[in-house]
Amino acid sequence: MACYVVTLRPVARAEMSRSLAGIPSNGTEPASEAALRAVVKFRLFASRRGPVPKSDIQFNPDITVACVIVREGRFLLVEEEVRGRLVLNQPAGHLEPGEGLIEAAAREALEETGWQVRAQCFIGSYLWRAETGKTYIRFAFGAEALSHDPTRPLDAGITRCLWLTPGEIDAEAERLRSPLVQAVVCDFLAGQRAPLHHVRHLPS
Repeated sequence: MACYVVTLRPVARAEMSRSLAGIPSNGTEPASEAALRAVVKFRLFASRRGPVPKSDIQFNPDITVACVIVREGRFLLVEEEVRGRLVLNQPAGHLEPGEGLIEAAAREALEETGWQVRAQCFIGSYLWRAETGKTYIRFAFGAEALSHDPTRPLDAGITRCLWLTPGEIDAEAERLRSPLVQAVVCDFLAGQRAPLHHVRHLPS
């Protein structure tokens, strides 16, 4: 017996269900043959509708936040192990459920560096697609370092924190975790800053 595997869009499935409901189990044509005829019919119906529109494909970029923290002309970066490599990044991480962007940026700075910080400005938003095809959207904030707890355990993978000058960051370009790191530093040095009220967290 031949087997047929048919993938139908929701609209096609609904139409097929309505037609199959009217297929007789007794009559001039066996129900199995009638069902097969209906499947082939709706397979053709689905193919005529063409490929699934892009609007029907769910897009899930990673939403991340980062802090630019500067003291005496040096930027606070973290050295972390990623897939066997030691790379440099701003204190950064993913937005968690229920968080605001500014709150998330301060939390990530604390978890990755042990520094309590206070966001002072919004530097910008950045979209980057990695070689893996994953898309990242980063919201970067300028922040003031308030106090440091050297005894606080840092996030897994963080090996140390470094205070680097812009020139030292340029010299480590091959070790930057992504192009986002240098882009954010360059924009900050160029004076790109917006008030925090440009970032709004609307209540649900």
